[in-house]
Amino acid sequence: MKVDAVVLRRMNELVAKGAAIAATKVYVFATDKGEKHYTISGPEPTGWATSVLCLLQRVSGESSHHHSQFAKAFSDFPSYKSSHAFARMQAVLAAAKDDYEGGYLFNVRALILAEAFADLVAQADALLESNYIIAAGALGRAAIEQHLRSWADVRGLSEEKPNGKPPMLGDFILWLKKGDAINAMQRAHLEAMAKVGNLAAHADPAVTSDNVAWLLREVREFLAKNPIS
Repeated sequence: MKVDAVVLRRMNELVAKGAAIAATKVYVFATDKGEKHYTISGPEPTGWATSVLCLLQRVSGESSHHHSQFAKAFSDFPSYKSSHAFARMQAVLAAAKDDYEGGYLFNVRALILAEAFADLVAQADALLESNYIIAAGALGRAAIEQHLRSWADVRGLSEEKPNGKPPMLGDFILWLKKGDAINAMQRAHLEAMAKVGNLAAHADPAVTSDNVAWLLREVREFLAKNPIS
């Protein structure tokens, strides 16, 4: 799986910044058992925690375990500004970074994308039922193109086109085949779907409701059988 270099760099920056903030802790007292307590004051911890929460929300979602655990640790920090609470926040960020580098957080992204693409197909179905044939076909094409684009990105298979033009549906099919993400039969199937989708996208009068109904059925089945991974 492809790890986003920008996200990983930001995670590393926040890990380093957290360590620097933790190093500013000030001794407060020791318990009868000799346990030492430290505080970390100033605005830096709050700013750092806010940045981490924003990043975790983008990467894994607000309902993810990483985000909720960090938010809980952060909620315990302001009362006493305890270095122990800050250390818990650092531990959650470190765990999220390890999981991200390992590719495990892509599962969350894949589920979100799958829902989005399924919504596009559902909208296309509704358009076809209302006899908006061209619009339904174009939306079906958009669903499969976005799915293949995300799949190629996650696999690290997307390439820069030599002419500088943006990649098209056919490019993603080619790159996925080159990267062995799909086989020859799947490539031919996708190219057949692309042909109908392209007719609709160009408002070709040759496209029929039967063509588009087939396209949407095949797109829906392909998305179900080939999740992004």
